[in-house]
Amino acid sequence: STPDDVRTADVIFELSRPTTFQVIRIREAIRLGQRVDGIAVDYWNDQSYDEAGGRSWTPLATALSVGPCRLIRLDHPVTARRIRLRVTDAAACPALSDFALFSETRL
Repeated sequence: STPDDVRTADVIFELSRPTTFQVIRIREAIRLGQRVDGIAVDYWNDQSYDEAGGRSWTPLATALSVGPCRLIRLDHPVTARRIRLRVTDAAACPALSDFALFSETRL
């Protein structure tokens, strides 16, 4: 949870090794009510460069709410060591309870 007057926030997850995933799970601390109205998830792409020639964050997904459980299925697997979750809009200070990455086997 952030301080009461904060309505946007971000957190960077540093993974111990490159991890391949295609499902992102995010959960709010729903006992406090549904607060988050917008999120974005990015990954650090060692192969992508910004306008200044430095490495950059690559957008993965956005969603308009989280609630008790938001699953975001990506179109294709992504491999990364760093993931950034951004709360872009919230009705009250964001309070998230869970963030997880999963690999999904397609049949």
